[in-house]
Amino acid sequence: MLTAAEREDHVATAIDAVASRPVLVVGSPPPGGRDLDLLARPDEYQAISEWLLRKGFVQLKNTWARLDRAPLYAVDLSSTARWTTARQDASGLFADAEDLPGFDRLVAPSPATVLLLAARGTVTR
Repeated sequence: MLTAAEREDHVATAIDAVASRPVLVVGSPPPGGRDLDLLARPDEYQAISEWLLRKGFVQLKNTWARLDRAPLYAVDLSSTARWTTARQDASGLFADAEDLPGFDRLVAPSPATVLLLAARGTVTR
């Protein structure tokens, strides 16, 4: 049986392979944390969602979870589609993103993006 950290690393590695462009890891980077929090462009969001569905994850809003294996593991997946306006796309969220060791497309947001994400979270609550 995989530990939670091993499961996260396995899922993160598979998602990294599914994505064709950078995906922001907006929570604890693998292999840490209890889940994987991602912010993806619409195309990557779709590809990752399809992979999660094929692998037996169940979706409730933005959270995908495998309920049939212990330990429970979840992926919180959001799309940048809600960040896009008529005048600007969401590409700025990926500016100056930092590579995560061991991954090709999973990246950490820049400090400026972290502040923007935190501010948006605070404003929308």
